[in-house]
Amino acid sequence: MWIDTNENGFLDEGEQDISGVRLDLVAAGPDSEFGTEDDVVYPADYTASPYLFDPVIIGPARVTVDVATLPPRLAATFDQDGGLDSSAVVFVTTGGIAVANFGFVPVNGAPDLAPGFDTTLQAPLGGAPGPLPMVDPDGDATTVVLVSGPLPAGLSLNADGTFSGAAAETGTFPVVVEICDDFTPQACTTRTLTIVVDEAPDPGPGPVPDPIPDILPLPDAIPETLPLPEGSTGSQPGTSPVDPVDVPDTLPLTGGYLVRLLLAGMGLVALGVGAVRGTGKD
Repeated sequence: MWIDTNENGFLDEGEQDISGVRLDLVAAGPDSEFGTEDDVVYPADYTASPYLFDPVIIGPARVTVDVATLPPRLAATFDQDGGLDSSAVVFVTTGGIAVANFGFVPVNGAPDLAPGFDTTLQAPLGGAPGPLPMVDPDGDATTVVLVSGPLPAGLSLNADGTFSGAAAETGTFPVVVEICDDFTPQACTTRTLTIVVDEAPDPGPGPVPDPIPDILPLPDAIPETLPLPEGSTGSQPGTSPVDPVDVPDTLPLTGGYLVRLLLAGMGLVALGVGAVRGTGKD
């Protein structure tokens, strides 16, 4: 039993034996038929290649590899009767030796970029692209190297798929990378990437504030009169005295004008007059 690296079905120089695997042997017995009462089951052999069962009764014998005891990730490339089911029937003769060979090859899926990953990488001037998402179907560790094509000045590609540095030039840069796993024999995948470096976008003047309205809204209803506080005399310092009886308790708002008044001290200060309704007169 061996690692058939080149999958040619022959134990070639340099190819390794597989040890410590369980082999089962069943002899068909005098009736030369398997599955009958005279079958002879021999104790399993866990030793090393070449595994040996001795002695074995004359006649047909089936040798079976317990694939659950094989090293992980091996697939059959050869067995003695060509079935590739890790089981072979041989014929034992008097004084002879029956040989059953089994070849296996490591199964190793190649790593790659994550499905759906866009191989056009965008980077701003002074920045770097995001990392390359590498996946391996067998869960092996992965690394990536630059094979060809210059990266933008200022950038370098790390083995873990990240980029270091900052792009110092704009343009479009096609590059070829190779992604490999750490299994033996190693599996690799080559991919072409396009790195596009653009000028950083102008942030602009910022948000435009809401416009200031030309007029302020007035309340739904304007009272016809404004009340005056109690005790108002209608006179202020620096003005002619006004007889208190001449000051009404309220001021009418007529003629289409709104008068805003501020009561200060004992007098009235007019703050402003704004037209709110046209009268058709100057």
